[in-house]
Amino acid sequence: MNNPSTLQNNEPMPSSGYNNNIADDEIDLRELFAVIWQGKWLIIAITTLFAVASVFYAINQPNIYKSEALLAPAEQEGGGGLSALAGQFGGLASLAGVDLGGGPSNKAQLAIEVLKSRQFTSDFIQKHNILPDLMAAESWNMKTNTVVYNSEMYDAQNNKWLREVEAPFKPEPSMQEAFKVFSKIISASSDKETGMVKIAIEHVSPYVAQHWVEWLIQDINAT
Repeated sequence: MNNPSTLQNNEPMPSSGYNNNIADDEIDLRELFAVIWQGKWLIIAITTLFAVASVFYAINQPNIYKSEALLAPAEQEGGGGLSALAGQFGGLASLAGVDLGGGPSNKAQLAIEVLKSRQFTSDFIQKHNILPDLMAAESWNMKTNTVVYNSEMYDAQNNKWLREVEAPFKPEPSMQEAFKVFSKIISASSDKETGMVKIAIEHVSPYVAQHWVEWLIQDINAT
């Protein structure tokens, strides 16, 4: 019989290459910082370039002015105006979980929904002829108090639209396009407890924004 002490262990010993691979996979922070430090001037130059470009872009953007009005819904007697609309659509609104009763808050909410509607917006734009100021205004000349239009879109002297678009669009913006733009510059909100309504318009011209708010108040009252 063989002596057990002379038996050889045939199990493979761990390879030293495995340990080397683990060491290679580890990140040497000192080498990483060294690489970053070597490229510090490139990093600083790129950061400075983007910072200057951002400031230059911001400076060249036109100022945007906001005109606001705080309104209180008038108490109406009888069945006219918004009260009549609330009575007509009260049943339909109740199905959607909206209460259109006779309270000030409900009247204010109804007025806001009418104000934001596509039909009201289209009528407002056409009635006051504000399409150029809405779609082609580029900036505002403070000295002359005039709107500066985008010359590639609109010729103010000849009242002619010049923008180049593909069919089915036309040089003159459609009411659908105008509605999308108008919806971004108008805001209307109400306080449910007091019924107070806040209407705001943003525009490159503070005077245009002010006029539009005044016209909106007149038109929503008439509606």
